[in-house]
Amino acid sequence: MNVNDVVAHFMGAKRTSNGWQAKCPAHDDKVASLSIHQEEDGRILLHCHAGCEPDVVLRAVGLKLSDLFQDTERSVQPRGGRGGSRKRKSAPSDSMIVAEYDYRDESGAILFQVVRFDPKDFRCRRRVVTSTSAGWTWNMDGVRKVVYRLPEVMAATGGGNPVFVVEGEKDVHTLERLGLVGTCNPGGAGKWIKAFAPSFREADVVIVTDNDPSGRDHAETVARTLKGHAKRIRVVRLPDLPPKGDVTDWVEAGGTIEELLKLVDSAADWEPAPEVEVTLGIDGEPLNDLGNARRLVKKHGDSVRFCYDAGKWYDWDGRRWSRDETGEIVRRAKEVVDVMYAQALAAKKKAESEADDEALEAAKTFERHAVTSGNHRRIMAMISQAESEPGVPILANELDKDKWIFNCANGTIDLVTGQLRSHNRSDLISKISPIAYDPGAKCPTWARFLREVFEDDQELIRFVHLASGYTLTGDTREQVFFILHGCGSNGKSTFIMALRDIFGDYETKTSTDTLIEKNSNNTNDIAALRGSRFVNAIETSAGKRLAEALVKELTGQDAVSARFLYQEFFTFIPVFKLWLVCNHVPAIQGQDHGIWRRIRLVPFDVQFKESEESIGPYKDKSLPEKLRAEYEGILAWLVRGCLDWQRDGLPTARAVRAATGKLQQDMDVLGGFLIECCAFEKHAEVSAKVLYSAYCQWAEGNREKPLSQRWFGLRLSERGTCERIHRRTGWFWIGIRLAEQSEAVTQVTDVTQDPRKFPPCARENGDMEGCITQTSMELFQEIASHGSQESHDTNDSLDWSNGVAF
Repeated sequence: MNVNDVVAHFMGAKRTSNGWQAKCPAHDDKVASLSIHQEEDGRILLHCHAGCEPDVVLRAVGLKLSDLFQDTERSVQPRGGRGGSRKRKSAPSDSMIVAEYDYRDESGAILFQVVRFDPKDFRCRRRVVTSTSAGWTWNMDGVRKVVYRLPEVMAATGGGNPVFVVEGEKDVHTLERLGLVGTCNPGGAGKWIKAFAPSFREADVVIVTDNDPSGRDHAETVARTLKGHAKRIRVVRLPDLPPKGDVTDWVEAGGTIEELLKLVDSAADWEPAPEVEVTLGIDGEPLNDLGNARRLVKKHGDSVRFCYDAGKWYDWDGRRWSRDETGEIVRRAKEVVDVMYAQALAAKKKAESEADDEALEAAKTFERHAVTSGNHRRIMAMISQAESEPGVPILANELDKDKWIFNCANGTIDLVTGQLRSHNRSDLISKISPIAYDPGAKCPTWARFLREVFEDDQELIRFVHLASGYTLTGDTREQVFFILHGCGSNGKSTFIMALRDIFGDYETKTSTDTLIEKNSNNTNDIAALRGSRFVNAIETSAGKRLAEALVKELTGQDAVSARFLYQEFFTFIPVFKLWLVCNHVPAIQGQDHGIWRRIRLVPFDVQFKESEESIGPYKDKSLPEKLRAEYEGILAWLVRGCLDWQRDGLPTARAVRAATGKLQQDMDVLGGFLIECCAFEKHAEVSAKVLYSAYCQWAEGNREKPLSQRWFGLRLSERGTCERIHRRTGWFWIGIRLAEQSEAVTQVTDVTQDPRKFPPCARENGDMEGCITQTSMELFQEIASHGSQESHDTNDSLDWSNGVAF
C-alpha cells in the first residue's frame, strides 16, 4: 500500500509537518496519539504515544504489517477470462490530501467523504466497519448519495431561507462566508441524480451556473429534477465571469452579497421548455405509461410508498407501512386498469346515446389504451413510473425515524408521555408489536418471576426494569451492552423470550457469531440489525472471544456500514440495544476503559430444579404460558420503565457492578500477578527480564500458562501505569517494581478492587538521562520478526475454561 491508502484507514487523520496524526483505534483514544510517517526509503512507520504495538493498531483497522510496504503494480483478470487489467481504486500515490468534505445525512452522521488532492484531483471514500476493523475505503459501493451540507439545506428550507445550488464544495464554502446556505452534489457537473430531489421539498432554490456549456446543462438538469419538489426555482448567471468561471471567481473579483441577492431578486422563476403535445385520455391524463402512473397515484397514492434505498414498495395496512412482499402494488395497478376500462365503456355508452361522434372516438381511443395497459409490460411500466411521482418516494432512514414512539396492536405509544394515540400514516412506521397497550394492565406473575429470579434484590430488579424500558426507545445514549449470565435453568431464556414476543418487529434475534471475533469480513448479520431496537443473542460456546471493536462500534452512536450478501453497502446509525444471554461469557481480552465502561453483567444466580421434590426452588414448566397471558401488563411495565429511565437514568445496581467487576478481574490475565507480586511507584523501576522471569515463576506456582514475553509486555503497556525504556544495560520498566514479601498483603489490600487504577508514571529528566523509550519502529521490527508465531503464542497463553481467561 502507499501511505495515503494506509492513512485512509484511520478516521479523522490530519496532515502535520512530519506526516499524519490520528486517533489510535487500538485503545480509547481522546487526543489523537497515533503518528504516521513515511521514510525516504518508502517505509511507513506507526507510533502510538500511549504504547499500543503497531501490529495491534493495524489489526484494529483491518491491515497487516505487510501493508506498510509499497505495493508493486498489480492487475486483476476480469471475469469471463478476457484479457486486460484494471488497477485497484486507491488514493493518488503522488498527491497530498488538501481538503476533506464530509457528506452527512439528515441527522448529521457522516455517510462518505469527497477528498481533494494536490495536484487537483477528487476521490470519494466511505467508512467501512466490520467485526475486526473500521476505516476508509476508496469506493462508494452501496453508500446512499446525498447533497453536500444536507442538514443545513433542511434547516434553511424549514426557516424559509433560499438554498443556493453550485457545482463544487469550494463554491459552497464561498457562499457560506457570505452568510448564505449552499450545496452541491459529489462529482460536480453531470453527476446530479433524481434521488437528491426529495431533500429539496418546499425549498426556495437558486441555481448558480458556471460559465461553460456543462455548467449551463447542469443547471437545467438540476432545475428539471427539482420541479415538483421545490417551492420555487430560479437560475442565476453571474455577469463578467471568465470562461469556466464560477461563483468563487466572481467573489474573488469583487462580487458582493448585495450584488448577488440583487441578481437573485431579478431572476424569473424557472419553467421547463414546452413539451411535445401528447394525447390526453377522457380523464385528462396522457395515454402513456406516465399517465397510467399518475392514475395509480391518484387512486392509491395515500397508501403506497416506494423506498429508493431498499428498492421496495411499502403498503399502508391501517396500522403501519408494511413491506410489500406479496405483490400488493401489482394488484393496485391492475385495479387502475379495470377502472380505466370501466370509464371507457361508460363514456362510450354515453356518447352513443347522445350521438356525439367526437366523444365516441375519444372513448374508443381510451378503451384501446385501457386494453393495452393490461399487458404485463405496461403494468410494470406503470409501477416503475410511479416510483418517482411526488409524494411516493421515501428513503430508508425516513421509516421508523421517531425514536420516541412505539407502535403496538391498538395504536402508537408516545414514549415521552406514556400516552396512546391512533395509528397515523405520517409517522412512517414500518414496525409493530402484536400486543395491545393498556396502561392499567397488571402482571403479577411477571413481578413474582423477577423477585424469585433475582432473590428479591429490589435494586437489581429496578435496574432490569429501567434497562428494559430504555430498550423500547431508539435512543442509545447509555452506550451499554447487557450480558445476562447464569449457569443454566435460572430464568434468563424465559425473561428474554417474553421480551422478544412483546417487542415484535422491533426485535431481532442475531446469531452469537455476530458478536464473536472471527476472520470473516461478512457484514450480512450486521446489515440485518438496521432499524431494530432490541437485538439479542442466546448462548455462546466456551472459549469464544468477544468482538470488542465491533461492540464498541455498535454501541457508540456512530454510523456503521454493512451490506447483505451479494448486495451493495449501505450506512445506518444503530438504534438498538445489545442483549447477550449466556452460560459462558465470551472472553474479553482488552482491559481498556473503552470496552469495560459498556458492559453490564446481570447475574442470574438462582438455579431452579426440575421438580417440587427437589431441594430449593423448582421450575414452573407452565410459566411461559402464564406470562403470555400477562403480555399486555408486561408491555405496560416496560412503558413505566421507559418513563422512569427518562427521569432517573440507568444507575448501575450494586449486584451488576460487582458481577461486572469480578468478570473484569477474571478476564485479566495479569491482575493476580500485579496484585500479589508488584508495587507501582512513580520512580520505581525493574529490569524487563527480571519482571518477566518473576511473572513466569508466579504463573508456574499458580498452574497457569504464562504469556509470551512479547504479549506480557503488550498487556502490561495497555494499562498505562508504567513504561518500557531502553538503557545501555537493557530494557527496563519504569513506574513498577517487584514487591518485597512483607509488602504482599499491603499490595493486595490496596489494589484488589481494580489493579488498573494506579497513578500514571511520570518521568523526570534526572531519572531518564542516558535512556531512550522503545520506538514503534523497533517494536515493528521485533514483532515482524516473530509474526508467524504471534497467533500461536496468544492462543497457547490463555486457558479458556468456562469462557474465562485465568
